[in-house]
Order: sequence, then structure tokens, then C-alpha cells
Amino acid sequence: MNSPDLSIERDRFLLAQIERGGRGREAAVSELYSRYGPAFRRYCERHGVDAAQAEDLVQEVFIKIVRSANQFRGDATPCAWLWSITRNTLISHQRGHHLEFADPPVGDDEDGEEWAIPDPACPVDAQIEEEAMIDCVRREFTRFAAQYADRAHALALVAFHGWQPAEVARYLDRTAGATREYLSQCRKLLQPFLNRCRHLLADA
Repeated sequence: MNSPDLSIERDRFLLAQIERGGRGREAAVSELYSRYGPAFRRYCERHGVDAAQAEDLVQEVFIKIVRSANQFRGDATPCAWLWSITRNTLISHQRGHHLEFADPPVGDDEDGEEWAIPDPACPVDAQIEEEAMIDCVRREFTRFAAQYADRAHALALVAFHGWQPAEVARYLDRTAGATREYLSQCRKLLQPFLNRCRHLLADA
């Protein structure tokens, strides 16, 4: 794994290549996309954008990066600057669809666009992955509960409240063997819902 300082310098080099144009621009954009694109997409999805729209937004982000690479002044890390473009692009998208962004930004840039820079250290990728997975699992379990309320309640007793199978058996008024089989069937019914979150496990 590259050290943070090396990653920062590499990002600076890539942005300089993009600003310079010529044959190096395409390779620089491609490398930045491979480094940041998947995390940007997960960030958009975490804020309620579907997969197809998220991909469109990421493409829009990289168009903006190419067009504004000459505006990077080095006041923040390249990573923070790239993330602020992504965040502002998502905010504009949410406003255009009359949706409220969950985390209001701070400050404005010279064009009046809201400008917010993440943690300058930028260790955000793993955090976004984890939070996106938690959000997805919570959302899918809620969908599961809407269809299978009793089964969701039984699984919640075990997973969230720490009940032992014997306690669940007494609560359900079933034998231990019947309760184990019931919980197993509940998990099988839940699995297709959780499979919708599997894309969030993809490598960045």
C-alpha cells in the first residue's frame, strides 16, 4: 500500500498531467478514475442515487475534473479537492430532483456553488464502504420486515437482542429443533434481500 504522502504526490502529478493536456491527459484521467471512481459511485449510492444515476454522476465528476484541473491551487490535498467536486455534483443532482441532501455543506465558492472539503487526510474510502453497507443492510432488512414481519422479528431477537435459540423457542412456543429450522428458513428468505448489498463489497 502506498503511503499517504506518495498518494498525494501521485494525485498532484495526475492533475498536472490533466491540466497540461496532450497524450498524457487520457492516461491520467484513467488512473484517477480507477483510484477514485468506485468510491465516488458508492458515495452517491449511499445518498440514495441508484446505480445507473451514480455512474452518470461519476462521469460528470470526471468531466468537471478535466475542465477545472487548472483551478487546483494546492490549498487542500488533491484527494479533498476531488471529493469536494463529487460532493457538490451530488448536491446539485439532489436539488435538481427536489431531494434534500442529508449532510448540509459549508461555505461557498466564487460561483456561488456550495463548497465542502472532507477530512484533509482523506481516509474516506473505507469509511464510506462501511457506512454504505450498514445503510444498505438496514434498508433491506426493513424491506424484508415489511413482507415477513414475524420472521424479521424472530431474526431480530437473535441478531440484535442476543437471544439464544432456547429463548426464542420458548417465545415462539416451539421445540428447539423446530425453532432452529424456522430460523434457518428465515435466514434463507432474508438472503436475497441482503444480496442487493453485495455490490458494496467490490474492491475500490
